[in-house]
Amino acid sequence: MNKSALTLEQKKELIEKKKQKKLIQKLIVGIILSIIILLGSINIIPGLNDLSRQVRFIILFILALPVQVWVGSQFYKGLVVVFKYRTADMNTLIAVGTLSAFIYSTVVTFFPILFT
Repeated sequence: MNKSALTLEQKKELIEKKKQKKLIQKLIVGIILSIIILLGSINIIPGLNDLSRQVRFIILFILALPVQVWVGSQFYKGLVVVFKYRTADMNTLIAVGTLSAFIYSTVVTFFPILFT
């Protein structure tokens, strides 16, 4: 079928299917990385214990970064929208909560001396 011959309803349906496919991809990547992060945090992954604590934290940070930035991007986009209208919604709660935890973890990872 020619794309120019698509009706408005068909175009909307194609866009919705693309959005769903991307959300499923984000879900799968998020689950896989989160499981690896969890197992790495509780020292179950073989060989990870042989590394220094700082190196382990940096590896876990690198794994968490795409989860925070790519998988959670829709919440940050939602936060920007509601911020423009000086209101709040569930995106605000999720974005502020995860961002504050991520910032704290980033500081602990790269500046551990501040917490000793």
